[in-house]
Amino acid sequence: MGQEEFAEFLEDCASDIVTPTGAELLEIATKFQVIRKAVFGSAIRLATGEFQFNYSDENDKGTIEVPEVITLGLAPFHNRESYEVQASLRYRLREGKLAFTFKLINPERVIEDAFNSVVESVKAGVTEATVYDAQA
Repeated sequence: MGQEEFAEFLEDCASDIVTPTGAELLEIATKFQVIRKAVFGSAIRLATGEFQFNYSDENDKGTIEVPEVITLGLAPFHNRESYEVQASLRYRLREGKLAFTFKLINPERVIEDAFNSVVESVKAGVTEATVYDAQA
Protein backbone atom coordinates (compact mmCIF):
# COMPACT_ATOMS: atom_id res chain seq x y z
CA MET A 1 0.00 0.00 0.00
CA GLY A 2 1.14 3.52 -0.61
CA GLN A 3 1.72 5.80 2.37
CA GLU A 4 -1.68 7.45 2.30
CA GLU A 5 -3.54 4.19 1.75
CA PHE A 6 -1.56 2.52 4.56
CA ALA A 7 -2.27 5.43 6.92
CA GLU A 8 -6.00 5.23 6.16
CA PHE A 9 -5.92 1.46 6.66
CA LEU A 10 -4.23 1.90 10.06
CA GLU A 11 -6.78 4.53 11.03
CA ASP A 12 -9.65 2.16 10.15
CA CYS A 13 -8.08 -0.88 11.85
CA ALA A 14 -6.39 0.74 14.87
CA SER A 15 -8.45 -1.34 17.32
CA ASP A 16 -7.03 -4.56 15.83
CA ILE A 17 -3.41 -3.55 16.40
CA VAL A 18 -1.94 -4.79 19.69
CA THR A 19 1.78 -3.89 19.54
CA PRO A 20 2.96 -1.37 18.76
CA THR A 21 -0.24 0.60 19.11
CA GLY A 22 -2.25 1.68 16.10
CA ALA A 23 -1.43 5.29 16.95
CA GLU A 24 2.32 4.56 16.89
CA LEU A 25 2.10 2.85 13.49
CA LEU A 26 -0.08 5.66 12.17
CA GLU A 27 2.57 8.17 13.24
CA ILE A 28 5.20 6.25 11.28
CA ALA A 29 3.03 6.18 8.17
CA THR A 30 2.02 9.83 8.31
CA LYS A 31 5.43 11.23 9.26
CA PHE A 32 6.76 10.40 5.81
CA GLN A 33 3.86 12.10 4.03
CA VAL A 34 5.16 15.48 5.14
CA ILE A 35 8.65 14.95 3.75
CA ARG A 36 8.04 13.26 0.43
CA LYS A 37 11.15 14.75 -1.16
CA ALA A 38 13.41 13.31 1.51
CA VAL A 39 16.32 10.96 0.98
CA PHE A 40 15.61 7.57 2.54
CA GLY A 41 17.92 4.97 3.99
CA SER A 42 17.47 1.97 6.21
CA ALA A 43 19.35 -0.01 8.81
CA ILE A 44 18.58 -3.52 10.00
CA ARG A 45 19.66 -5.06 13.32
CA LEU A 46 19.68 -8.82 12.82
CA ALA A 47 20.11 -9.56 16.53
CA THR A 48 16.93 -7.76 17.58
CA GLY A 49 14.92 -7.89 14.37
CA GLU A 50 14.38 -4.12 14.39
CA PHE A 51 14.92 -1.87 11.47
CA GLN A 52 14.92 1.88 11.00
CA PHE A 53 14.04 4.47 8.41
CA ASN A 54 16.52 7.28 8.04
CA TYR A 55 15.58 10.41 6.21
CA SER A 56 16.94 13.85 5.53
CA ASP A 57 15.86 16.92 3.65
CA GLU A 58 16.96 20.53 3.62
CA ASN A 59 15.15 21.37 6.86
CA ASP A 60 14.87 18.21 8.89
CA LYS A 61 16.79 15.05 9.75
CA GLY A 62 15.86 12.12 11.93
CA THR A 63 15.33 8.44 12.50
CA ILE A 64 12.10 6.56 13.01
CA GLU A 65 12.20 3.12 14.66
CA VAL A 66 9.97 0.66 12.81
CA PRO A 67 9.23 -2.80 14.21
CA GLU A 68 9.86 -5.71 11.88
CA VAL A 69 6.98 -7.66 13.45
CA ILE A 70 3.67 -6.27 14.63
CA THR A 71 1.01 -8.06 16.69
CA LEU A 72 -2.64 -7.95 15.68
CA GLY A 73 -5.72 -9.05 17.61
CA LEU A 74 -7.94 -10.83 15.08
CA ALA A 75 -11.08 -12.94 15.38
CA PRO A 76 -11.12 -15.62 12.65
CA PHE A 77 -14.84 -16.20 13.17
CA HIS A 78 -17.56 -13.60 13.76
CA ASN A 79 -18.51 -13.14 17.43
CA ARG A 80 -15.75 -15.47 18.63
CA GLU A 81 -12.61 -14.73 20.62
CA SER A 82 -9.70 -12.78 19.21
CA TYR A 83 -6.26 -14.27 18.76
CA GLU A 84 -2.91 -12.53 18.74
CA VAL A 85 -1.47 -12.93 15.25
CA GLN A 86 1.96 -11.68 14.30
CA ALA A 87 2.65 -10.04 10.97
CA SER A 88 5.87 -9.06 9.22
CA LEU A 89 5.93 -5.37 8.36
CA ARG A 90 7.92 -4.44 5.27
CA TYR A 91 8.59 -1.26 3.36
CA ARG A 92 9.95 -0.49 -0.08
CA LEU A 93 11.00 2.70 -1.80
CA ARG A 94 10.09 2.63 -5.47
CA GLU A 95 10.29 5.56 -7.82
CA GLY A 96 10.63 7.94 -4.89
CA LYS A 97 7.50 6.66 -3.13
CA LEU A 98 7.39 4.69 0.09
CA ALA A 99 5.15 1.61 0.15
CA PHE A 100 4.22 -0.64 3.07
CA THR A 101 3.15 -4.25 3.14
CA PHE A 102 2.53 -6.82 5.84
CA LYS A 103 2.21 -10.59 5.84
CA LEU A 104 0.56 -12.68 8.55
CA ILE A 105 2.91 -15.19 10.17
CA ASN A 106 1.45 -18.73 10.34
CA PRO A 107 -2.24 -17.71 10.16
CA GLU A 108 -3.20 -21.35 9.57
CA ARG A 109 -2.36 -22.16 13.21
CA VAL A 110 -4.80 -19.54 14.45
CA ILE A 111 -7.53 -20.75 12.12
CA GLU A 112 -7.02 -24.36 13.24
CA ASP A 113 -7.17 -23.43 16.92
CA ALA A 114 -10.26 -21.26 16.38
CA PHE A 115 -11.96 -24.08 14.46
CA ASN A 116 -11.18 -26.57 17.23
CA SER A 117 -12.61 -24.14 19.77
CA VAL A 118 -15.89 -23.93 17.82
CA VAL A 119 -16.03 -27.73 17.53
CA GLU A 120 -15.57 -28.08 21.31
CA SER A 121 -18.35 -25.53 21.91
CA VAL A 122 -20.70 -27.45 19.66
CA LYS A 123 -19.81 -30.78 21.31
CA ALA A 124 -20.49 -29.28 24.75
CA GLY A 125 -23.87 -27.97 23.64
CA VAL A 126 -25.35 -31.08 22.07
CA THR A 127 -25.78 -34.61 23.37
CA GLU A 128 -24.95 -36.44 20.17
CA ALA A 129 -23.00 -35.12 17.19
CA THR A 130 -20.50 -36.29 14.64
CA VAL A 131 -17.91 -33.81 13.44
CA TYR A 132 -16.22 -34.32 10.10
CA ASP A 133 -13.00 -32.45 9.50
CA ALA A 134 -12.19 -32.60 5.80
CA GLN A 135 -9.30 -30.80 4.17
CA ALA A 136 -9.22 -30.04 0.48
